[in-house]
Amino acid sequence: MDSIDGQRVMLVLQDMLDGLSWASSLTLPLLSSAAESTSLPPAVRSLLATHQQAAERLASAAESGAPTDAGAVVDSTRELCRELKREPLAGLELLRLGEERSKPLEVLTAVVRRLTEQMKKRLATTVEEEASRRQFHTEVARREEKSSKELQSLEQQARVERRDRSRALLQLAEAERRARDELAVVRSQTVTVAERLADEYRTAEEAERAGFADREVALSAEAAALAGELARVQAEAREAEAALRSKKKSSEKEVADWLAEYDRDMAQRDKENRDNKAEYRDIKKKLRGYQAHYQRLQEEEERRAAEEKRAAEEKAKLDSEQGRINDAARKIQHAWRGFQKTKDAVEKKPTKKGKTSKVKGGRTSEKASKTAEKPKSSQGKKK
Repeated sequence: MDSIDGQRVMLVLQDMLDGLSWASSLTLPLLSSAAESTSLPPAVRSLLATHQQAAERLASAAESGAPTDAGAVVDSTRELCRELKREPLAGLELLRLGEERSKPLEVLTAVVRRLTEQMKKRLATTVEEEASRRQFHTEVARREEKSSKELQSLEQQARVERRDRSRALLQLAEAERRARDELAVVRSQTVTVAERLADEYRTAEEAERAGFADREVALSAEAAALAGELARVQAEAREAEAALRSKKKSSEKEVADWLAEYDRDMAQRDKENRDNKAEYRDIKKKLRGYQAHYQRLQEEEERRAAEEKRAAEEKAKLDSEQGRINDAARKIQHAWRGFQKTKDAVEKKPTKKGKTSKVKGGRTSEKASKTAEKPKSSQGKKK
């Protein structure tokens, strides 16, 4: 994880903490009083009125037992937090007006604040930990890519299975259609044979009734045989129809079992896909927090190094100035000692010239002392 991701995570947590701090004070009494406050900007008052209406609708729906939808409250809260970020003075005024706090939101705010502090501590890592986390990020990315490929493969397999099952359903439907056609043909043939036998029977009976008793007996026997054949054909037709109906029911049951199994398989794979995506979003969110914190630590380190450099430059400048002052003081003291030696040597001469020189030396010494005092006074001023 790099500093950018850490900075992003910390920014998200800070935004969440600010929003919860503001939202904890947005009670219905505060909304009523803040909407009429003249110290707030018009845009903030308008958003407060909208949020109050959404909160009252949600509260009335909850009291009446009707289905509740907190989407409007969430949207108005998000818009109000954005406006308070643009107007920080309005946010401070709103916090000042809000004496009461929402207990659940205060608990949630404390939890988010502790989470932010823990994230700050966790982001203060060493180089080895940073490398380990970068390796972990690489491993997560690799697993994500692998999961994506597996998902594509599973989707392709599902499409193939869907085509195969559709093809099987079409084949079963075609088999059922053919069975129905065969059954219709058998029924038609049965009716045709029955009609034909009845016609032959009537024709033979009318032709042979006059004097062919033996022929009548033979034809009766033949008619009985044909009737047995007809019964056999009808029984076979009924058995064939029952078999086809049973086959149809088993085919429908098998198709229903295949569809149920397919639905269960797809639901399981869809759940696994959602779990993988949720895990990926959580890991990505943590990585952004680590990057934001690392960026902030780097900026603090650069600022501290600049301050130390500026302090060192000022100290070196002061040391150089003090050295020049000390050097000037040493030169003045050396000149003063030379002057005192000269003065003492002049005072030790016994002649009048010596007296004259003493006078002159005294005057000269007074001038030298005045000259020496001037650098000293200037040195004191410099100090």
